[in-house]
Amino acid sequence: MTTKLPASLIEAEAIAFARAELEWARNTPIDMGGLDVRFFEADDARRFVRQIVKQYALNRPGNMMKIADFARAGWDIADEALRDLILDFVQRGEPLPTYLAAYNMEVVRGGFRRRSGPKKADRLFRDIALMMVVENVGRRFGLRPTRNRASKRPSACSIVAQAMGLSEEAIVAIWKRLGRYLMPSGNPL
Repeated sequence: MTTKLPASLIEAEAIAFARAELEWARNTPIDMGGLDVRFFEADDARRFVRQIVKQYALNRPGNMMKIADFARAGWDIADEALRDLILDFVQRGEPLPTYLAAYNMEVVRGGFRRRSGPKKADRLFRDIALMMVVENVGRRFGLRPTRNRASKRPSACSIVAQAMGLSEEAIVAIWKRLGRYLMPSGNPL
């Protein structure tokens, strides 16, 4: 026979579990295609996304053109990736592909204005880690990812919000953006 613990004890255990999961995510580097990435390090996330953008740009000339368009529009990681590629080609003594050469000429002529403010890529891995913790908390404690605001029963997002020191609304917003990719059904049970 199983006994049902009061919600406050379950909540306390769930918060402690979430904190341990978050601590692991903060301190454990993950090998992402030869790059050691820490989920809560913005520089690691930017480096990884920049590497993916570079690989995508090199895949086909049309991709290079799209990335150049994104860079011209102000996406700083696209600009950084293209500048890295320019340096790579120059260091190897190879001619620049047409779209990369055109972008290089525009940069030399005066560059592009970058948008200021927080960058989504800087928070990408942090947000993925938060959603993995939401999933783990939901599975372990039988909690739904989100809750009806009138409900007193905690949700996995509310537990992670408490463990992280963020608002529940912030975690729910991340869940709405990324959670469906982790748990397409929206329900960990």
